[in-house]
Amino acid sequence: MKKLIYILFVLILAGCKDSYDLPLNVPATGYLVVDGVINPIGQTTISLSRSVRLVDSFNINYVRDASVTVEGEDNSSQELLHNNDGRYEATALNLNPAVKYRLHIWHNGKEYTSAYLPVKQTPAIDSISWDRDEEGVHIYADAKGNANTSGYYRWDYEEDWEFHSAFAPSLKYNLVPLAEYIFRNQDVDKSRFTCYQSSRSTSLEILSTAKITRDTTHYRFLTIPSASWKLSILYAVYLRQYSLSKEGFEYLSKMKKNTEQTGSIFDAQPSELRGNITCVEDPSEPVIGFIEISEVHAKRRFIKASEVPSWGYRQACNLESMPNNSDSILFYGYPEPVIPDLVAVNGAILRLFTTSRECVDCTQRGTLTKPPFWP
Repeated sequence: MKKLIYILFVLILAGCKDSYDLPLNVPATGYLVVDGVINPIGQTTISLSRSVRLVDSFNINYVRDASVTVEGEDNSSQELLHNNDGRYEATALNLNPAVKYRLHIWHNGKEYTSAYLPVKQTPAIDSISWDRDEEGVHIYADAKGNANTSGYYRWDYEEDWEFHSAFAPSLKYNLVPLAEYIFRNQDVDKSRFTCYQSSRSTSLEILSTAKITRDTTHYRFLTIPSASWKLSILYAVYLRQYSLSKEGFEYLSKMKKNTEQTGSIFDAQPSELRGNITCVEDPSEPVIGFIEISEVHAKRRFIKASEVPSWGYRQACNLESMPNNSDSILFYGYPEPVIPDLVAVNGAILRLFTTSRECVDCTQRGTLTKPPFWP
């Protein structure tokens, strides 16, 4: 009886769940989303997309047909050209630090502009340092500001790492004259042994030193968990550093708070984010994004596996022994051969060890293409 009451109670609770839609009158085309930094001394990339409802799609709705320019109060104008997937780029704008500039966007018959903004200096990255504890490897950005820097900073980064397959096979499948595994002409096959993988930062890494007497940063922007495959052979991180305005820092702080909470009803609820971009025809139309004009400085740091001894990474791979005949090969589904298990006096392979493809073919988890900067 108690069990029946419990089941009925669960069913009643399940029946009380209704979908909840935020009370926002979102247009069918979504709101314009603007992301990027205007770099006065290097390449500028501005990404444009349209917001989508969570119930509709998880795909990004890129804007590929906009016109984008950077305009100065001195009446200068430079166009950003569409590259791919909503990215509008200029190689070098060479902006005058004494002039204020704005971003100007035309799309779907509407104009969107930022305010005219000053060109902010960014301190160079002194170093990328790291330390290690039981949690993993912690990586830091080290820099020193000056009287001309804002004291508000943002970082993003790209990671690249080399990794190896668990095994390099010394055998291969042979169909003629018998369906069996035989020795390779060379000792082992290393054509799929060394691969590379990469990733981009997805978190918001920001810091304010405005209330600190010395504008010095030692900011932990990344942790590689212990035993991660990223440090199994060779790892590199490419860090970019930007300066923010106070308003930009506050905007990103709200965004960080909204996107990184656990989602519990006891956490801070999403707040409406208003950036510094306005629709000229309809100033009340929400536009998502905050544009800054900031020097961008970058640095790359390599970490070798030998620098983190006893790291503990090991790919989960098993070796299975099987008879070397056509019936067994078919029964086991043509597994990947590794090394012999039992060899006859005449050199014939009677049994062999096999494994899954992921354990001998690194392209299952990465690419054979070495990054151009790789040693």
